[in-house]
Amino acid sequence: MSYVVPLNESSDETSNESSNEPEPEPEKEDIKKVCRHTFCKCGPKFYGLSWQGMVLYIFSLCVNYAIGYNIYKYEDLGHQWNSQRHSYVRIVGDIVTTCWFGLGIISLPWHKWEEFTCIKDKTRAGYLRYVVWELGMVITMIVYGYLREMPLFQTSLNHKNMTDDQHNVYYVTFSVLGCVVVYWFSKICSGKWSRKCCTPSLSDKVVFIRLFILVALMFVMSAVSCFSVEGCDYHLHHWWFGYVLVLLTTTSLDNWFDYLLQGVFYAFLIESIFNNHFIFGRYFI
Repeated sequence: MSYVVPLNESSDETSNESSNEPEPEPEKEDIKKVCRHTFCKCGPKFYGLSWQGMVLYIFSLCVNYAIGYNIYKYEDLGHQWNSQRHSYVRIVGDIVTTCWFGLGIISLPWHKWEEFTCIKDKTRAGYLRYVVWELGMVITMIVYGYLREMPLFQTSLNHKNMTDDQHNVYYVTFSVLGCVVVYWFSKICSGKWSRKCCTPSLSDKVVFIRLFILVALMFVMSAVSCFSVEGCDYHLHHWWFGYVLVLLTTTSLDNWFDYLLQGVFYAFLIESIFNNHFIFGRYFI
């Protein structure tokens, strides 16, 4: 499937010859055709994006926000949640924020979320990939909320005087993330051995490498800029890690495990939207 808008293949000479002639006014039928394809058709196919896919993707994220928020609210989950209740204005703002995140991710031209889900794959496998993506999001939010009730997980990387067990939590966490990164880079070297599970195209590999380099540079730049200022409290919030990891998954959706990973990483992003506390004066991303 091509994700590039086809260009006009007419030669430059032809365009130069016809440039002196007055351009005909667009016909009403063409406008009607554009409107019909925009609002009533599933295409354009070269974008790999459809109305159904966009609506299902964004709607699913909003539903998962509502599920996570209500579970945290009624079960008093999450560190420092303290049974807080958001106003309707806050909830609407959070849902709009969730929609913006979802729209930005699903609209990426290389994102093939639709291709292997029930939107375009009507087989049992297509529906199962969507279910795995959903369950990965919801279950991760619930498990993460319960874990944050334990003192062992109520720390941050910028906390001082952490215990050995608390340090071990971060060692295990970043070891798991390291394994995920190794898995992604192994897909770049895909060949005959990986045809049954991982078949990224050349463009997918190129986009992943570029995104990874840019993300790494942003982390380095943010750290250097903070450490150059005395008293700067450098705090990388889990929403940032969640967003970055979701972004990286958009280049490598080939099997159910990839969809599971994106759902898991989305959980940290959505959870941080309804369960955050702003502390001004910190270097906070």
